[in-house]
Amino acid sequence: MQLYDLPDDILVIVFKQCFSHGYDWADSFKCNLPLLAICQRLRKVVIPLVYDCAYVQYDGYKRHKAGAAVKINLDLIATVGCASVVRSIDIDVHCLADPLPGLGKVIEMMCQVAVEWKWATALKLALHTGNFQLNRSDLDMAGYKDDIQGTINALVALMPYLQRLDFSGTSGSPIVNSLYGLLAGSYAEQLRGLVSQQALIVPHDCQFKHLENFSINYD
Repeated sequence: MQLYDLPDDILVIVFKQCFSHGYDWADSFKCNLPLLAICQRLRKVVIPLVYDCAYVQYDGYKRHKAGAAVKINLDLIATVGCASVVRSIDIDVHCLADPLPGLGKVIEMMCQVAVEWKWATALKLALHTGNFQLNRSDLDMAGYKDDIQGTINALVALMPYLQRLDFSGTSGSPIVNSLYGLLAGSYAEQLRGLVSQQALIVPHDCQFKHLENFSINYD
């Protein structure tokens, strides 16, 4: 029997063995792209595997004439028209100060590809800030409250059916902790998995009714 004679479900298992699953989604994505060039039939099978994750790595530390350095596969997802096969979103934001504006730009990029990523069920979000003043426990949060809630509302509207959240990053900022906690609270009734490398400040009245996997590990 030839490879082409195998049914699609078996081909999916075969190609999963060929996939790169490195720590960096961008590098893994580039390694997997050549699998799309085998032939037209196999391309249909491989597309949902290659484009399973949409990633945006926004680096506000790097000062370029064109702005922050950004690594994404959103352009290819839009070109191929396969936003509907994306099941997970990986967002990594590095900023010198408040990471919320950087995250806002990422949300704008995603909205340009699809108004709603309703097929995505998992979000990995990492926020990093280089300003240690924002990591102070006595930081006045009053000025950030509206921005945090606005960002959460935008994320929930963009990805309404998330079931798994994974929070990480090098920031210990109350801004990030608050955003993570309130975002988890917004999805509380539908979440099945919640992992965090940061402290979470969750609303006191939220209930995680369907949680199956839960882990908080921070120093």
